[in-house]
Amino acid sequence: MTKTSVSSAFGRRIGLTTRIKLYRCLQVLEKEQNRFGSERVVPAILVVAPIVQIFCTFVLIKLARSLTSEGYITYPFIISVCVVACMLFETFAAQLGIKSKKLSGDWLMEKNISKINRRVIKSFQPIRIKVGSNFIDRGTALVTQDFCITQTVSLLLM
Repeated sequence: MTKTSVSSAFGRRIGLTTRIKLYRCLQVLEKEQNRFGSERVVPAILVVAPIVQIFCTFVLIKLARSLTSEGYITYPFIISVCVVACMLFETFAAQLGIKSKKLSGDWLMEKNISKINRRVIKSFQPIRIKVGSNFIDRGTALVTQDFCITQTVSLLLM
């Protein structure tokens, strides 16, 4: 059984009105998370990790001859942690929006939906993670890594 058929079989066991209520609860949770994290927590992660990545990559490349053996272990580890943290967080946040939009579209394709439920489903906004006044979308992780590489190269050329 494929992943799609498993999720649709599971979705059919739960009634549509229950799924709509659960989605509304997720939307409330999203609003609370965005209210709490969009001004301090999320921007801190998305600013500090790339800065540390740029700095450690620069140090590893530029000062490779003067690094001790601990430096050869520490700097690549820190760079890896920063890359993975940014990529995982941003990819997960983007997938929330993509999957929630697909889910509501799948619900609209079901048979025997009342007009009221159809309108409710059409009114659903995709679940998105807010950063300041913007939202994380599909390309954010790649844009962040492009920025890190560009800034590291600029530092190396100085």
